[in-house]
Amino acid sequence: MDIRKLIGATALVFWTTAHSTGEHAFKNAKEITLFENTSLSMCLGMGYKEKSGYFTDQFSQAINGYREFSNISPDAYDDLRATVRNWLDKDYRSKDETQNILMKCIDLSNSADVRAIYEKHDPCKSPDSWLDTEEYRLRCN
Repeated sequence: MDIRKLIGATALVFWTTAHSTGEHAFKNAKEITLFENTSLSMCLGMGYKEKSGYFTDQFSQAINGYREFSNISPDAYDDLRATVRNWLDKDYRSKDETQNILMKCIDLSNSADVRAIYEKHDPCKSPDSWLDTEEYRLRCN
């Protein structure tokens, strides 16, 4: 894939996945949105790791940024990594016989698989485990 197409597609994906408005939508995002965006970033990073070190670094930074603001268990990311590998192995062949990694990753981030992992590790199940009740209300309600 041409690097300009990758840049444009990546920018579009991240722009359209923001569920709230504002300069830094992730700071006010729900826990599920942070996790879905993490799954997208992780998939893109793993899927394009051979294509561009710069973008792999950007995807890694995005993952870390979403994780920083999230309260989900670190175990969720281990489960997610395994699921991403499975999705990247899926056959998403385009008409020109190339694998469409971007489509795999978008579909993954919106999948029942990601929701199931989130529900298994849902940090919103126990309001008492949050240090800040305002943050809980922001992220979970």
